[in-house]
Amino acid sequence: RAGPAPRSRRSRHVGAGCVGGRPLVLGFDRRNETMVAVHWETVTNRDAIGVNQEYAGHSGAQFAASAKAARLPACDWKAGVFCEWPSWTAWSKPLSGTDARGSRLAVLLMNNGNAPAELSFAWAQLPRGGWRPGGGCTRVYDVWQRRSLGTVAGAGFTSAALAPHDSAFITLADC
Repeated sequence: RAGPAPRSRRSRHVGAGCVGGRPLVLGFDRRNETMVAVHWETVTNRDAIGVNQEYAGHSGAQFAASAKAARLPACDWKAGVFCEWPSWTAWSKPLSGTDARGSRLAVLLMNNGNAPAELSFAWAQLPRGGWRPGGGCTRVYDVWQRRSLGTVAGAGFTSAALAPHDSAFITLADC
């Protein structure tokens, strides 16, 4: 299980950029030491940047979303404008397996809601025929925490409770 990490709330946006293969741009003044301190762990995460830079056939895409909507503030530049977005979304991106862990897939689980939530998915939900773990298990690596979560046997993955507007970012490799 991936636990919440002390990091910038923008990390879910960086994670979405990484899985989507979009350009990563710093949106703050690097001379502001407070802002640098808040975002440093996210913007220097080589594992996240590695997922962003890799292309193994296609960019990532959403593969699941909550039917329940979350009401989010400031979805438009106009003050007081709200929008509705699925309370959680799940994204994946194929990887080539050339990193040190042999990662073949990146998955980002985003809690867009206003309450903590455990998010999960089944291997069969993943695009391109689902994930078929080699040897009956999958090695899971937590990109935000920069550490292995060990092996998962079974039909899927469940995150630890994610804070509102937080994310779990993992990579998967065969055992």
